[in-house]
Amino acid sequence: MKRKLLVLPLALALLATGVSAHTNGGLLGDIPSTTETVTVDGKKDAIYDYGLAVDIDQKLGTSEVKATAKAWLVYKDGNVYVYAEVKDADVVEPDAATQTSAPWTTDSLEVFINSSNSDNNADTMQYRIDNVGFGCAYNQSGTAEYGPGKADKYFTYACKPSDAGYNVEFCIPVEGKEVGINFQINDMSSDGSAQTWAMPYSKVTGAGPNSWVAAEYPYVTIGTTTASLPVVEEPASSATTLDMASFAAVAAALGAAGFVAFKKKK
Repeated sequence: MKRKLLVLPLALALLATGVSAHTNGGLLGDIPSTTETVTVDGKKDAIYDYGLAVDIDQKLGTSEVKATAKAWLVYKDGNVYVYAEVKDADVVEPDAATQTSAPWTTDSLEVFINSSNSDNNADTMQYRIDNVGFGCAYNQSGTAEYGPGKADKYFTYACKPSDAGYNVEFCIPVEGKEVGINFQINDMSSDGSAQTWAMPYSKVTGAGPNSWVAAEYPYVTIGTTTASLPVVEEPASSATTLDMASFAAVAAALGAAGFVAFKKKK
């Protein structure tokens, strides 16, 4: 009888956590919720410095690591905002044919979102921005949208060149409070040599160079914490200082005038 009683708490625990949820890749942290302004233009808004920071610098499979990135993430109004600075010494401008036929073979950064934090690859949506701002959205259930007017039905995106490489920014709709997440940099060489796929955050242990292994993604919680910009107190304005000086001058003048009048009455 005692053994049977132990089964019920175990079953309830499984229902509470969700049998499909995974923890293999580890918890990256919480993406804080914010009410601050976030503009998707490839520039770093101030609030990102108070978001979740992620180093994208682990190699995928046996690929050689040449490009790295750092990303910052915040959450607002049902969307995860990702701003990433990619360091790539050899940025190759893609041609239009490659962008629409094989965009994964361009210098670009990808974000994978597994909305239910499950082991199921079909629950994953991939978002990509290349180094000239060409966006793509893709999943393994048949969705494949490349370029303006198509990909932007799924997310908002932007890119800006930088001295170190290029910066990209995503606004991705997300449901739920716990999601699997993964990152990948695609790195091309200007000499035409084979592409190297580099640095998703997850290890993809035993799977080789495959960034679609949802079971091994790390995951994030969303909105458990909040982020806001510090309140800066404004210093006294020059106008206020001038007004005080003027008041002091007038008071002194009136005082002197009163003293003169008093002397005349005598």
